[in-house]
Formats: sequence, C-alpha cells, structure tokens
Amino acid sequence: GSRAFLTVLSFPDDMEGVWHLTGENFDEGESLLALARDGATEWTVPRWADENDVAFFYYSRRALKNVRKARRSFTDAGELSADAEQFFRTAESEAELYGGHVVSYEFVRGRAFLGRDTDASAHWRTPYYAPLGDGETFEHPLRLLDYRGELPVPHGGTIVPLQPGEFRSLIQRLQE
Repeated sequence: GSRAFLTVLSFPDDMEGVWHLTGENFDEGESLLALARDGATEWTVPRWADENDVAFFYYSRRALKNVRKARRSFTDAGELSADAEQFFRTAESEAELYGGHVVSYEFVRGRAFLGRDTDASAHWRTPYYAPLGDGETFEHPLRLLDYRGELPVPHGGTIVPLQPGEFRSLIQRLQE
C-alpha cells in the first residue's frame, strides 16, 4: 500500500535562497505555495519514497521569521525593488495565514533518486528527490498544533513519516 509523509514548506532566510526559489524573477503575486504547486516537479522525499506515496506539505511556523530576515537582506543590499517588495508582502501574508498548517498534498510519481544538489549548505536534511504531481491545495488547511499527540509536528527541514493510524487521522481531520 501507499505510504505518507509530511514534508516542510519553508521560506529561505537570505538573498541567495530567495534568488534560487524565484529563479531571480519576482512574478507579481507569486507566493511560496504557488511556487511549490506550480514549479516543483521534484521535491525532497524520504529514501524509501515510491510511486503513489503521498507527500503532505506542512507550511513551516518559522516561515514568517525567514521572510522578514530575507527582506532585510535585500533592503541592506539595496536590492529591494518594487517587485521584490510586493513578493515579500505576499510571502509575509501567506506565512501569517498558513504557518503551522498542512496546506497541500502531492502524489509521488516515481522512485526516489539521489539528488544532484549535494551542496553541504543545503538546508534540507535528505539528499533524495522524487517527481511529484496530481495533488491539490486544501481549501481549509489543517493547523497541526491543534492535534498535538495525535499527529506529528515537523521541525526544521525534516521529513516525518506518517504511521498508518496517523495517515488515516490526518485524512479524517482534513475532511472535517
């Protein structure tokens, strides 16, 4: 059967990370959630991830702090254009709204593979990637802290495997 895991969706806290995230192009109104939904055909996964497993995206509670820190780095470097300011405003609103919530899911659409990005500074704690697709963003994201003890809460750039009971519980809570 299919397995499931929580993976963290977070915002970079420096200029380099923001440039990497945006492809050095601030499209109007583009958000972290939109970038993850539209841009990520591959994502970090556990080594055991396989076809039809389910990746649930947990929007980091630290995202808001990271957005503000990244914005400061742009301001300090004199790089805060009007487009960048709009991008950061959107990112801040999104982080305030979704931080701490399970916001979307995607299906794993192939076997996990060792990523090409072996940069030691990469903040993800797994070198494995897999193609993802066919998911959706939840109309009513689930605040995980409301279910502490019943559902795990990821910390940092971790991936948290869901036990079968946690998987069922998460699905049930999302349908309430």
